[in-house]
Amino acid sequence: MRLSFAQLNQRIHTWLGLLLSLWVLLMAVTGTALYYKPALLKLTYPVLDTGAPLSQTAAAVQLDSLPPQLDHGYAYMPTRDAPWLEVVDTENTRWYYGESGLLLKREAHSDVIDVFVSLHHDLMLGDTGKDVQGFAGLASLLLLITGTILWWPRHRLSRRHFTIHWFSLKSRKGLQTLAEMHKVSAVIFLLPMVLLLGTGTAIIYSQPVNSALVGLFPSEGQQPLIPTPAPTAENWQQRLSVAQSLFTNVSPRLIYLSKDRLRLKHEDEWHPNGRNYIGFDTTSGVLAEREDVRQTAYGNQLSHTIYPLHVAAVGGVALLAVSTLAGLILILLPLTGISYWVKRRRYRPNAHKKPTAT
Repeated sequence: MRLSFAQLNQRIHTWLGLLLSLWVLLMAVTGTALYYKPALLKLTYPVLDTGAPLSQTAAAVQLDSLPPQLDHGYAYMPTRDAPWLEVVDTENTRWYYGESGLLLKREAHSDVIDVFVSLHHDLMLGDTGKDVQGFAGLASLLLLITGTILWWPRHRLSRRHFTIHWFSLKSRKGLQTLAEMHKVSAVIFLLPMVLLLGTGTAIIYSQPVNSALVGLFPSEGQQPLIPTPAPTAENWQQRLSVAQSLFTNVSPRLIYLSKDRLRLKHEDEWHPNGRNYIGFDTTSGVLAEREDVRQTAYGNQLSHTIYPLHVAAVGGVALLAVSTLAGLILILLPLTGISYWVKRRRYRPNAHKKPTAT
């Protein structure tokens, strides 16, 4: 029998919801928790609650005195929220440094926070997990579209389209409560959820997304030249000093230890780790790279707004609050959706039961 559009849309939404429910729940729980990762780290490891951030000079001193096993890793510079110097080695072990030296060593997957990070990034499955994440992300956007079509009123909007009638979930009328909780919460937080799921999917497909945006907006400026003679730096204290002399109002954020390369952030830049680079020849120490993201293709600059939007690194408390609420709604939706589906199937036989002849 041929299905109408409405019936087909209903079936797609139902089965996509059932298939994606566990994934959506996992992404929502881990993602919402990771908005508060620095605070959770301080709560879990009080030794990291050092108050004021480690100064750039002190961080450079620590970088220059790192043990040899960390020479091939990378490091995050201190910030207001994460006041420590964080070094990540090739085994994904994280080393935290303060003014007095090493504060903490965290092995990979040694706590819930790191497990959440790995699950959220690639389901702890590496490249295979990223492929799954990409497909699930695209399917989740389709799930939102089909759900919106199901909810969309045939006539004009009214108050009843945003009303939840509260009945005991143990009663048959609880079906109505579950359905209305599912629909109303999804519609109210539709745009923030599209933002979260859309940016998350775009991060998985970052290369094609970047290429597409650069193709659409190729206009770019002139990159700053390397001074003549090029400055030389033999250690991280000197490299950070050169960085400050080459850029105005920037802060170093990410250090590539094996490449003698730094990423820097402009004060008004959205990306929390910045997208400006300087690099030094690993043999001679001569400055060999200088890139200002503001002079790259406009499409490239647009692509670098995706990650900060996803992690609520811009917009202050307002975006963080909205993103947190959207994350909580993404936890609620699979729970109410599955509960409704199970409860409805439980009552379905009774609805079609024929009366016994007397």
